[in-house]
Amino acid sequence: GDAAWAALLDRFEHDLDTDADAAGDWHPLGTPLPPHLVERARTLVARQMERMSLLHAELVDTRAHLAALDLVPPARTITAAYVERDA
Repeated sequence: GDAAWAALLDRFEHDLDTDADAAGDWHPLGTPLPPHLVERARTLVARQMERMSLLHAELVDTRAHLAALDLVPPARTITAAYVERDA
């Protein structure tokens, strides 16, 4: 019921507020969202969308940086050079 929905929204808000790794499992509740929590849920969805947008921008930047690094030639390794000398 209401308490389960409130706890789930609390968890999502905590994850956003703390930059927590939200890799934990969660399951949709089997009851409809109570009307008095609808605005809170909408605000949370908007925050999640904003976070996804920021993460997407960071991903694009990271890919560009990795592509630039691919253009850097590899470091040369020092190999022994042998010179043949007549004795």
